[in-house]
Amino acid sequence: EADAEHAHAWQAWGVLEIKAGNYAVARTLLECGLKNCMGHAALWQALAGMEARLGNVAEARKLYRVGMERCTRNVGLMVDAAAFELREGQAARGRKLLSKAKGVNAKEGRVWCGLVKAEIEADTCDVGSVAMGGAACADKDAIKVLEEGLRAVGEGAVCEVEE
Repeated sequence: EADAEHAHAWQAWGVLEIKAGNYAVARTLLECGLKNCMGHAALWQALAGMEARLGNVAEARKLYRVGMERCTRNVGLMVDAAAFELREGQAARGRKLLSKAKGVNAKEGRVWCGLVKAEIEADTCDVGSVAMGGAACADKDAIKVLEEGLRAVGEGAVCEVEE
């Protein structure tokens, strides 16, 4: 018998079912995992992310919110929630979550990547010029954020931004 409090087992099995397209099974597994391991941020991320991909926006938002209440210092969960809000066209919510994540860990590269992406998506920059290495931001917000992030994170930072 498996240990019901082994969060990684619930998470792995749930993600496996998501990848197989068995969403009802995945939901049940992830919810069971959360009943036993409410402080495991990756369970909240997996379930909220699945609900978002299925178009259950209100449920995804609720799961991200409750997850962040339970896992108050988990930057990855905050960054995922921010990316969700940005995809949903809620730039102010996304920026607020990224700022909160920055307050938790200003050296986390994903936070800065998210902040730069938020500035670019807010149309403060000419995306083509930025992609080509230029600095064609009308108000320079994205460039300021990027420079601040590079100073905070240091050399060798890796920026993974989802497409």
